[in-house]
Amino acid sequence: MRQFATFLLTVVALAAATVGVDATQRRSRPSSGRIAAARRDLVVSPSGPYRTISAALEAAPVGGRIVVKPGTYSESLVVARPVSIVAEGSGSGVEIESRDGDALLVTAPWATVRGLSIRADVDESEPDAYGIDVAGGRLVLEQCIVSSGALATIAVHGAGARLNATGCRFVNGSAGGVLAYDGGVAEIDLCEVTGNKLAGMEVADGARVQARRTRIHHNRASGAFVHSDASLELEDCDVAENAFSGVEVRDRGLVTIRRSRISANERAGVAVTKQATAVLEDTDITKSGFAGLDASESGMLVVRRSRISDGKQQGILAGRGGSGTLDDCDVAGNGLAGIELSDGGSMVVRWTKVHNGLAAGILCAKSSGVFEDCDISANALAGADVRSGGAPVFRRCRFRDGLTSGIFASDRSEAVFDDCDVVQNALSGIEVKSGANPLLRRSKVRDNKQGGVFTYDKALGVLEDCDIVGNAFAGVEIRDGAAPLVRRCRINRNGYEGVWVHKGGAGRIEGSNLSGNGRGAWDVELDAAVERVNNTE
Repeated sequence: MRQFATFLLTVVALAAATVGVDATQRRSRPSSGRIAAARRDLVVSPSGPYRTISAALEAAPVGGRIVVKPGTYSESLVVARPVSIVAEGSGSGVEIESRDGDALLVTAPWATVRGLSIRADVDESEPDAYGIDVAGGRLVLEQCIVSSGALATIAVHGAGARLNATGCRFVNGSAGGVLAYDGGVAEIDLCEVTGNKLAGMEVADGARVQARRTRIHHNRASGAFVHSDASLELEDCDVAENAFSGVEVRDRGLVTIRRSRISANERAGVAVTKQATAVLEDTDITKSGFAGLDASESGMLVVRRSRISDGKQQGILAGRGGSGTLDDCDVAGNGLAGIELSDGGSMVVRWTKVHNGLAAGILCAKSSGVFEDCDISANALAGADVRSGGAPVFRRCRFRDGLTSGIFASDRSEAVFDDCDVVQNALSGIEVKSGANPLLRRSKVRDNKQGGVFTYDKALGVLEDCDIVGNAFAGVEIRDGAAPLVRRCRINRNGYEGVWVHKGGAGRIEGSNLSGNGRGAWDVELDAAVERVNNTE
């Protein structure tokens, strides 16, 4: 019995000891967790415990957090493992300056940097010094100011390299602002890119950048330069007052711009060339030094629901093989033609207003294009000026309230006007000269303040099934060797004659109604070689 009692006492003692150990362990776990959390927060300040960020980086575990107190830290940082570097408090007064290369090089799978001012404080003799170099992995950058005295403020490059920047400023780079190349990817939100010596953003060599709610302004080259199979998306951005174009895209690059404003850039608003493409939706392009939109050398524009206004030159220029489409847009107040197609340029333009320009509404020379359901009004020169072999097609368009003619065709051009309305222009509704040969079908030429159709200087032209009514002077005037064909037209209620042929004019008028004109149906000089066949007078 004594042995059994001794055994029971031993068991109870062991049980009590075990319970005590478990209780101690349970009590110690929260404390141990707090100590571990404290150890992850490495504090850097000029007075310690870590006096340099580099020292803290060496000591930081994977996933560690480095908190930096205000001060200037002259060092080059290399982030090779996943960590966070954050400024204490609001981040005011934490500066990193590198004098011998990149201020921050990121190769880790991920890293977070918040609230720092980062500068590569070197001169242009250091060719490889970026403010931040994201050479691999992902960097989350928040509320930082980044600059460089040598190259771009920040570079993202290489397969797998990714930048997510929010609330940052990329300023005063001795080259560009944001540079993405060699497959790098960047997402930029609520940032500012300004004061850089080259492009605010350069995207090259298959890289991809998406910028939202970002201002790109006052850079000393283009706001954004995209080339070599790279792509850029701008959403709700402001691209303004850059020394070259607002956006330049070339060499198979792709730019997509939505709900943005591109204003007061010294060259084009958007320039696209060499098999590149620019897509714009719901965007304002205004006060450009050159054309608002410029496509050349197989560059293509796709523009929807946008406004192109108040530029010093053309609103839209497609030349030297440039092309594109323009749907439901407003082109207004530009210094040269609202839309110019030249030297092999071509566009399809639909449901678009072209108005209040200081030159022609549409200028087409040595090129073609299609215009459908457009309203061309109140331009200082002709609503459509077709010259030098131009051959555009206009369907269901309206040319109205121009300060000269509604349509001006010259220099052996061959435009087609189908079901159009040419109304209330200050001179003739249609003026044709110099061998031009336009075709007008089922169109109205009415209420213009001089003649309806004025042909001269060996002009040709065909008018079929048209209404030429209510014009202040003659319905059709033919002179100086012009010889148009007028067939099945209604030429009525004009202030002067229905048809006036003089000074060597010729042509053929057949099957037309010439009744009700102020000075009668005809005024034909004796030597005029005009044919009159089956007309109603």
